[in-house]
Amino acid sequence: MKKFALIVAAGFIINAITSTALLFPEGNDIKLEKPVSNLNVDLISALENRKSTRNFSAKPVSPGDLSTILWAANGINRSDGKRTAPAPMGIYLIQIYVASSTGTYFYDPSKGVLKFISDKNIKGMVGRQADIPHASYVLILTAKLDMLPSRVNNESKIAMANATAGCIAQNVYLTAAALGIGTRIVAGMNIEGITGELKLVSDEVPLYIMPLGYPQ
Repeated sequence: MKKFALIVAAGFIINAITSTALLFPEGNDIKLEKPVSNLNVDLISALENRKSTRNFSAKPVSPGDLSTILWAANGINRSDGKRTAPAPMGIYLIQIYVASSTGTYFYDPSKGVLKFISDKNIKGMVGRQADIPHASYVLILTAKLDMLPSRVNNESKIAMANATAGCIAQNVYLTAAALGIGTRIVAGMNIEGITGELKLVSDEVPLYIMPLGYPQ
């Protein structure tokens, strides 16, 4: 019986590692799966299930679920290129990066791809809370403030960025809740570390991180 349990446990671990590796082949951009068109969960149910998760299991979030969450966050939902989240002055200044166990990527909504940045696992250094490295992925939201017109003062730019990122975060929350995946918005970040690892220029500011994983 003990031998059988060990075999089952080993199989689960191998499957988890393989699932992540298949999604993130080393050194390559990733073509995301098409997001699902129907989750069979109504909005009220998703709101009832929306909560912040602080303990994550080892079960990996699937490529399809990650793709659906990213699309819901700030993907294109109309033929004119407009997106699921609002944009101040029609300018999409919020950027989303994905940190995984096998690398770090930039989400490109226009092409439906994750663009390769590095093969380094930065989940353990982006936030201060001990549970974050255990999530399947960590979304990192930044704002490219220089995309806004120079006539807008810096205080207003930050306000616009935070409001927009908040809308994106709620999209993530509700979609994750509909999929049975845990997340939360985290403001306590290693800003210097994130800036260095993502090679951000001075006018691109980290705003929040959001770990994604199945609740423990």
